[in-house]
Amino acid sequence: KLEGALGVDVDEKASKTDAAKLFGANTPTVSCHFSRSYIYHLRVYVYQGRNLCAMDKDSFSDPYAHVSFLHISKTTEIIKTTLNPTWDQTLIFEDIEVFGDPQTLAHNPPDVVLEIYDYDQVGKDEPMGRCVCPPVVKLNPSVAVSPKLLWFP
Repeated sequence: KLEGALGVDVDEKASKTDAAKLFGANTPTVSCHFSRSYIYHLRVYVYQGRNLCAMDKDSFSDPYAHVSFLHISKTTEIIKTTLNPTWDQTLIFEDIEVFGDPQTLAHNPPDVVLEIYDYDQVGKDEPMGRCVCPPVVKLNPSVAVSPKLLWFP
């Protein structure tokens, strides 16, 4: 069971006037209650990138993909000195707990965020691009649903 609330928490030291200044005079309290969670698996297939920007002095980049879903993230391998990397890699997110109705999730799933970075040995890795991808949701294992390889420029 998951319960939560959004609103103003006023302790003994703070007054309601201070809270009103911070959050607005009529801040409503919003509550959520989910009685059941479901466990899902996500497979993200990262095939390739094309015509990436040169981020290094040698006119190439060392790209890798960072994939995030809800509160979990995974990273592909780094492909050295290229502007057209082929990762051909599947990232598997296992045992993802999601609260809420499966049918609602199937019609409006959380997005998968894919970010491309240039790996640098010294300093911080540089961002090269980002895209948001909707996942294909398969609720019934006996029904064959084959996701298509899609291009997200």
